Amino acid sequence: IRFGNLDFKLFLESVAEGKVPIIFHCASGKDRTGAAAILLLLALGVDEETVMEDYILSNEYYEETINQVFMQMYEEALKDDYLPSLLWIENGVMEFFGRSMLEEIHKQYDSIDEFLNPSFSLLSFSQTDTFRETLYSGKTISTPDWPCNAKTHL
Repeated sequence: IRFGNLDFKLFLESVAEGKVPIIFHCASGKDRTGAAAILLLLALGVDEETVMEDYILSNEYYEETINQVFMQMYEEALKDDYLPSLLWIENGVMEFFGRSMLEEIHKQYDSIDEFLNPSFSLLSFSQTDTFRETLYSGKTISTPDWPCNAKTHL
């Protein structure tokens, strides 16, 4: 993850401002979307193991596609040591990427809240509980502007 990524910052700020429900996606719906989901769950205070379990759930939802691709590429994959990994990267998620993201955060910051505050200016430390309570309660604190800005995407 690029620290200070503007698109992730805008996404988390929109959620923090109460512009929920929110739809977020990327081309495949697993890489940038997965990173955004990791950040959102961390901001909500979800423990890292649960975050990782959620992240790798994509493999269950993409299982049919993954199996089809591997069956189509079976002969080629036997001849190329790198191809199976490339197929996983393209069609599923690798736990390694999610864990690497968490490791980088921990290398540079003492806590998840410290990471979220300066990197994304998501919320001040005093707002963290209010942010979490608002999203857990399901109450919307402001109404999103529709349609969304199509130029702002992950």
